[in-house]
Formats: sequence, C-alpha cells, structure tokens
Amino acid sequence: MPAIVTVKEVSQNIYNLGQGQIATIQLNLINPGALPAENVSLVISTNGAISLNEADSIYIGTLLQGEETGIFTWTVNLAGTDYSRGVWTADIYSSNARTFPYSGSFVTPKITTPSTGGRLSSENVYCYPNPFNPDLRQTTLRYSLEKTAEVTIKIYDAGGNLVIALMEDVQQLSGQELSVGWDGRNGEGDMVSNGVYFFIIETSENERGVGKIAVLR
Repeated sequence: MPAIVTVKEVSQNIYNLGQGQIATIQLNLINPGALPAENVSLVISTNGAISLNEADSIYIGTLLQGEETGIFTWTVNLAGTDYSRGVWTADIYSSNARTFPYSGSFVTPKITTPSTGGRLSSENVYCYPNPFNPDLRQTTLRYSLEKTAEVTIKIYDAGGNLVIALMEDVQQLSGQELSVGWDGRNGEGDMVSNGVYFFIIETSENERGVGKIAVLR
C-alpha cells in the first residue's frame, strides 16, 4: 500500500456563523499507508462568505508510516453576505502519496440589499456593511444612474479633507445596480482611523448622491 495522507479528525466550534462571531476549525492529518509521505503540505481555501485569520497554507514535510500531525487551528470570520453557506476545503499535497481532501461549511446569513432606485440621489445611495471594520472586510457603496454618464466617487473625512478617490470620470451605464468597494485605506495606502466619513458620487450628467460611512474596529 502506498503512502496515504488524509484528515484524521476535524472539528468546528459552531456551525451557524453570524455577523461579529468568530468560529474555529481544527484538524489534523495522518499517514495510514505503508510508506513515508514526502513533501506534505496543507492548503485551506474558502468561498467568499468566510475568511481565515491565519495563513491558508502549512508545509509539513515528511509524514512517516502511521504518523499523524498535531492539531492545526484556524479562526474564521464572516466575510460576505452573498452566500447562504460559508464553505472551506482542506487540500492535501504530497510528492509521492495519495491524498484525500476534506470540506466543511458554516451556515451564514444571506442578506438581500435594497434597490438603489434607478437614479442617483442621496436617498438612493447606501453602503454595506455600515459601520464596517476594515481589518475584517471592505464595505461596498451601491448606487444606480438615471442617465449613462462619467462617474466620480470620492471619500472625505469629517473635516472635509479628501481621503481617497475611488473612481474618477469612469463611464458607467444607466438602468443597472452599480457598486464599488472601499477597503478603509486612504490615497497613500494607509488604513484610516475610526470615525465617520462621507462619500460623494457625482456624474457628468449632474446627478449627485452623498452618504455616510462609519469605520469601527
């Protein structure tokens, strides 16, 4: 029997992951085969609903016949609300062994965002999540246009100082939901501090919308 590497034990502390909660995944590997498994590594991948706080890959090296690894632990946060389930997969790699991946999942809240009304105004623009923690995820500004136009989107701090231009004179179409993400960084690439920020969306067709974003870690 050749070398074989597979997951021996796996556990999750919770299975329903809500906003602000932190979950854990724990697992270890074993080689139940007859030969040493060489150049073994483990890679954890996720869909867009969840994110890992730790590195997603681990190099293990040689795993002898009957040998098992220690327990590996990852902490998990909710990262997106476009999915009803946060899926993770443990892929195992080796230069000579047969390997068997393992998958698990968390139930996550799927949030349906409201329509932006088909025209740009302060009543129709919004961002989600708000407040948001840029250490965990970005926020998304959502809007729509009544007329196809060139769009400029800028973020300002509470003192009226420009923080970053997310978009400048970019042609966008009317009649559809539009969005742009902000990761909480300024134009220099530095993370902004906690506080209230304002986004202004303007077009070459004189449409305009203003909204607030709260950054909270």
